[in-house]
Amino acid sequence: SQKKQRGVNEMTEKPSQIKKSGDSVIDPCRQRMLERSANGGFNGLRRLLRLMDDNADNKLTPQELADGCKLFQLDYSTADIEKLFKFLDRDRNGYVSLTEFIRGLRPEMSMRRKNLVLKAYGLLDVNGDNTVTMDELKELYDATQHPQVIAGKKTVDEIIIEFAATWDKDGDGIVTQCEFMDYYADIGANIDNDDYFELMMRNAWHMSGGEGACRNTSCLRVLVTYKDGRSQVVEVKDDIRLNRKDDDAIIKKLEEQGIENIKKIETHA
Repeated sequence: SQKKQRGVNEMTEKPSQIKKSGDSVIDPCRQRMLERSANGGFNGLRRLLRLMDDNADNKLTPQELADGCKLFQLDYSTADIEKLFKFLDRDRNGYVSLTEFIRGLRPEMSMRRKNLVLKAYGLLDVNGDNTVTMDELKELYDATQHPQVIAGKKTVDEIIIEFAATWDKDGDGIVTQCEFMDYYADIGANIDNDDYFELMMRNAWHMSGGEGACRNTSCLRVLVTYKDGRSQVVEVKDDIRLNRKDDDAIIKKLEEQGIENIKKIETHA
């Protein structure tokens, strides 16, 4: 339609980074879509999907994908469309969701984001065997920091249920480092801002650090009174496994941070 074509013509910025697979079907599609999506950003790619999504259900059928490729002047055969659809439809449910569309097309996760995900996993994988149990993750994960909970779109319980279903698809109760990274690649596909992604990771997994808007706010802060009478508020760093009701454990954790001569702490500060 003319309306669709106007939308296509308006979206002409070049992407800053295009991941290449060496595939003659996937790479041209990725190149064209990113060129038309305002640098591969979430909003630009969402707008592309909406242009292709004839029935406005926020997902693409094979026919809608084929029509969309024609709209963007990609001369694909039926076999090419089948290949592209299979590539994008990661959960094999017969539709390409917004997250699948964005994940398949936008640039790879940046090293800054990857390092944050690896650091979070390292806090959970205490014995370094590249496995964490699903029960541990559900117990430790702070779902209050999930973007959809913060936005009021979902409850904490809903996120935990989705969280378990996403990671433990084979039912073995184990989440590997690769599965953990894959989960956050999906989450990150919907987040343009690296600072927001960092804040989300730090607060969800209680990782200390960060600067400015990225600075962790979920780690426990306590009022420490020293033996000489001084007092100050101190952050208990990387407190993901800490029992916040155990003062002795908190003091031990503070001492490991180099905080000495503690007389008492107050956790309600």
